[in-house]
Amino acid sequence: MAVQYPEITMRTRDNGVSIIKINELPDVGNAAEPLPLNYQALNEALRPILKAVPNRLHHLYDAPHFNAVKTYYWAHRWDNPNMKDGVLDEAGKIVKTHPIMVEGCDGVRVPYSGVWQPFNHDGKAIHLEKGNLFPEVKKPEDLFASTLWRLVSRDDGGTLFVVPDFRKP
Repeated sequence: MAVQYPEITMRTRDNGVSIIKINELPDVGNAAEPLPLNYQALNEALRPILKAVPNRLHHLYDAPHFNAVKTYYWAHRWDNPNMKDGVLDEAGKIVKTHPIMVEGCDGVRVPYSGVWQPFNHDGKAIHLEKGNLFPEVKKPEDLFASTLWRLVSRDDGGTLFVVPDFRKP
């Protein structure tokens, strides 16, 4: 990777902690601009060690416009389905999507009738009707976050994926 992306450096501290750096300072990215290629390449290289499911969301995620669902989308912001082994397919046309998820806290209603499954803990998939409240389900004692529900199938046959947009409040 160092040859193809020389702005990405890695060093290991005496305590064994590895530090990966791109240029001088990290950049969180501007949602209105294309994703920086070097960040996408690093994300691809680190994919084997990244957690696929944030099963323990931070308990302070509830800042304005940043809930559990956006926490998940944010954690995957550098994913690019047109990148393979650190090389971007310039002609690639795959649009980045994520599963439809809803944080099932108090008063949140089911947006689509279908099968929903807890995403941030091991829970059983259940059929829920549109407009009903998400049920309380048993979750691990150390999970402080609300249950994050993922839509597995829709009764109306609609899409199960969305294109996240961080520019909307």
